[in-house]
Amino acid sequence: MGLLIYNKDHWYDTTTQKRRDELDQEFPGKFDSRYRKGDIVEVVEDGRYANQRSPAFAVVHIPGVKDLEYLVEPPQELVVFPGTKQEVRTFIKQRRYGIDMTKVSLDVDKKATLAKVEDLAITDKTIG
Repeated sequence: MGLLIYNKDHWYDTTTQKRRDELDQEFPGKFDSRYRKGDIVEVVEDGRYANQRSPAFAVVHIPGVKDLEYLVEPPQELVVFPGTKQEVRTFIKQRRYGIDMTKVSLDVDKKATLAKVEDLAITDKTIG
């Protein structure tokens, strides 16, 4: 199995703080759901994207690993309405898991093969 990883900085993250503040005021919440460098986008079968290149994505293969689907589940937020027993689960529009791309050595085709999942330094962005 492997992982398709977003591997570039979003333009919003590279602009000035002043411009980000202006955009947030004009479009509240719009950029909260953007991909961030290191976001795990998709779990892929071995060989998928083998002959494709994209400057925005990298593919990390981990031979012998089968259960990686949990890494692409979006985080859920539990909302409880005060004074009631009603609960609603909503999906937050961002990727829950990411990896530190500085710890992954990619080849010229933006691909890497690792021995085990632990080599990825996966972070759960909902734990803060």
